[in-house]
Amino acid sequence: MSFSHTGLQLVNRVNRRRRIGDSTSIAGLEELATLDSINKSTSEVLSARRWEFDIRHDQIATRARLQNVIMTVTAGASTMSATKAPLARAAVLGDYIVRALPVGSTEYPDTAIRIDSSSANGLGNETLTMASAIPATISTTTGELHYYEYFLPDTVRNVMRVTHQENSLTLDQVGASVEFADRFPRSQIEYDAPRVVSVGGYDISTYETGTTAPKPRLKMNVWPVPDDEYVLDYTYQYRHPALATATDTLDGIPPEVVDLIVDLATSDMKSTFDRLTDDARSMRRDAHDNLLAIHSRHAGMYADRATIGNWDGSARSGGYRRSLTQGRTIG
Repeated sequence: MSFSHTGLQLVNRVNRRRRIGDSTSIAGLEELATLDSINKSTSEVLSARRWEFDIRHDQIATRARLQNVIMTVTAGASTMSATKAPLARAAVLGDYIVRALPVGSTEYPDTAIRIDSSSANGLGNETLTMASAIPATISTTTGELHYYEYFLPDTVRNVMRVTHQENSLTLDQVGASVEFADRFPRSQIEYDAPRVVSVGGYDISTYETGTTAPKPRLKMNVWPVPDDEYVLDYTYQYRHPALATATDTLDGIPPEVVDLIVDLATSDMKSTFDRLTDDARSMRRDAHDNLLAIHSRHAGMYADRATIGNWDGSARSGGYRRSLTQGRTIG
């Protein structure tokens, strides 16, 4: 029983359902169209439902705020000089947004300024490109670099749970238009271990000046502003990468679910290339009927679950506390 299928194997499975010969590569129009249909069908089957075989676990590490950074900005300029010895490359580049807080400034002492890109020379003196120009001069003053917006891998579809080994956390699922500042207008007034994690919206990380801006990714925000390096464990629903070549693989999906993906892709090809509209419609209807039954089996029954108490000793009677897995929705 295989849980890994290459793009070419899946294309040929569709070909056989259409009663045509196997392909030796994915180069022609019809093979490429078949691979596109497989990707579309994979998303259709997996994204609309939560499957237990697609639940994964990972960790994200926060960065501690960096203090005693010397900052200077000329009025009307879009760049900031940031000096600290040492100021490592990781202080200004990573899977996060860097924000500069000129705490010693009389003009912007409470404003966390977004840094779009950095020269990242690693020599202790960085030129930081701000999201917008500052109208007033920030004379040479002491500041801080903050890190509370982190980016998750492309394979993360949605986050289901976040935990910290020492503190309890609240998980908020936020809308794409909700900014971190909407949730915490003065985030910099408190520095501590994370207590609230917000997931939602796509953005880009601070990147190296002169290079191509990175593609947007799903964002995880933490509050308060981390005062140290913390490791957060999170549980998420996996997003299977699209198949682009003959050797790319679709992994970790049970065979009967792969059968549904093949059936739906075959239906699309029958309709588009074979002009067998009625046959395609019937095959799609049968696939969706099977999808409901298969999902019920893979999701499991409530009676199969073992209830647990919280790690802090609460909610030992009456089952587990729902807030462990049920967050609020904003936006």
